[in-house]
Amino acid sequence: MNHESILNLEVSKPVRRYDFDSLKVIGTFAVFIFHCLRFFDLGVWHVKNNELNAIASISAIILLQWIMPLFFVLSGAIWGDLGG
Repeated sequence: MNHESILNLEVSKPVRRYDFDSLKVIGTFAVFIFHCLRFFDLGVWHVKNNELNAIASISAIILLQWIMPLFFVLSGAIWGDLGG
């Protein structure tokens, strides 16, 4: 490689993935809903409502299984898209 070819290297800008942005927004909203459900589920939590609900428990368990893995997958996918 000569000096002119080194100076003329083009750097490509990464393309923004709006589908990942949408999944991050949905995931963040799911975290908010999860923490709101914790007031009403049957599990141990530092603040509880007087009326507890089994549906809130089931919903919280389902969200708990998918929230963090979603963020890890999105982080890995974005890192892979950036060439990391």
